[in-house]
Amino acid sequence: MEKKQKKVIDVTLEQSKLLASALRMQIMNLIAETPRTAKQVADLLQKTPGNIHYHMQRLYDADLLELVDTRTVGGVVEKYYLSKGTQFNTQTLAEDSFPISEQLLENRTRVASRMILSAEEAQAFLEEFHGLLHKYEMREVTGDEYVINLFFGKMKAEGEE
Repeated sequence: MEKKQKKVIDVTLEQSKLLASALRMQIMNLIAETPRTAKQVADLLQKTPGNIHYHMQRLYDADLLELVDTRTVGGVVEKYYLSKGTQFNTQTLAEDSFPISEQLLENRTRVASRMILSAEEAQAFLEEFHGLLHKYEMREVTGDEYVINLFFGKMKAEGEE
């Protein structure tokens, strides 16, 4: 089984709803480069195999996981999955597709900025941001769940339509 490169993938509204779970994001990250079974993922996350199998099946049914290998060991079929991505592009969705909960509004830190960047600098910024997210998403720890939602886009020049 070969390792798959991490990549940013476009997601639908239904897929984005499935990915709104920190547990599912942990699963996606754990199988980003190394194919694993639901049992192996459950052991790493210290969760029940049934729970993880349920979430992995939902991700697979939504076309977010790829079945890369099937083995029969002692009469048991082991299915090895890889995630199709660990970063997700939602720019094709309407802005109101992601309602902000009151809980999030009460407990948030808001950061806003405007920068003048070349196309190359903008690309480098996004790559560095994705790298930072990946660094923290790959950790196998427990803690509180946080949401990060970044809107990043080129502003139209004055008079430009």
